[in-house]
Amino acid sequence: MCLRQGRKKCQVSDDLRIAIIKTALSNMDREAKEEYFVVIQAKDMGGHMGGLSGTTTVTITLTDVNDNPPKFAQTNSKTNDSNIDLESSAYRFPFHDRSQKIASSQRDGIRLAEGLYHFTVLEDIGVGDPIGRVKANDLDIGENARSAYDIIDGDGIDIFEVTSDPQTQEGIIRLRKPLDFESKPSYTLKVEATNVHIDPRFIGVGPFKDTATVKIVVEDADEPPVFLSPTYLLEVHENAAIDSVIGQVAARDPDGSSSSIRYSIDRNTDLERQFNVNTQDGRITLATPLDRETSTWHNITIVATEDRPDFSGGTHAVSEQNGSP
Repeated sequence: MCLRQGRKKCQVSDDLRIAIIKTALSNMDREAKEEYFVVIQAKDMGGHMGGLSGTTTVTITLTDVNDNPPKFAQTNSKTNDSNIDLESSAYRFPFHDRSQKIASSQRDGIRLAEGLYHFTVLEDIGVGDPIGRVKANDLDIGENARSAYDIIDGDGIDIFEVTSDPQTQEGIIRLRKPLDFESKPSYTLKVEATNVHIDPRFIGVGPFKDTATVKIVVEDADEPPVFLSPTYLLEVHENAAIDSVIGQVAARDPDGSSSSIRYSIDRNTDLERQFNVNTQDGRITLATPLDRETSTWHNITIVATEDRPDFSGGTHAVSEQNGSP
């Protein structure tokens, strides 16, 4: 009994009359060739002339072992997470053949240089929302290809987190704390991908991990004006003159553009129109006489609005007291 083709050894047992197929190579590589087809011929009469023979084909499939580390792929386009799915060239250099290049796909990001991803996000993104995805490819399959992601360094280690997508084996970067463009417009993170299941037989060819640098640029979002104080308490004599200034409020634009602000009174809180506010400087004046015996308190709401027709700001309550102190 012997091989007609294939690079295997054939050994015949005189007792059991069986053929034992053994590997002839010590460095077989499933990632390079996963399946082999071996044709075996059996002859009677000890293989002498005149004997009959028969053949059969044996299919040999190599099972996977974890002998490849994860390697961050390379992308060439910039996107936000969950909007656009891109495909591009990625390169993976396994330990056993560093000249080999394997094409794969990568989503959501731009890789500007080796190991560098770049994402842009608005400062008003919600806590827990995804910012982008990174991907470490692994030539192994199944459990051997699973990787866990972690942020191991950077100035945003307490602002962002990364979790693994079990379906795509990607690392999803999410926001942990609110962003503020005015106080910090960019962050740099170092993300590490590590194999979850490491085969101790190959620990010497490690490490079974890879790192990538992630740069996150925060873009300014249009924010409403903010009052310098959440509430104002004004004391006014009931005999104060009409048009006299009884107090002033102030608000600022937290955006870098610092738009001018207009002030107005929510007339639902001042139905009798006893007060006016200067639209430019926030000075509150008396419009009609006050009567302490009729009403001791007046609670009105002042609205601060960016001086643009398409944007309204937040409101803050202003409490005013009439009558003699």
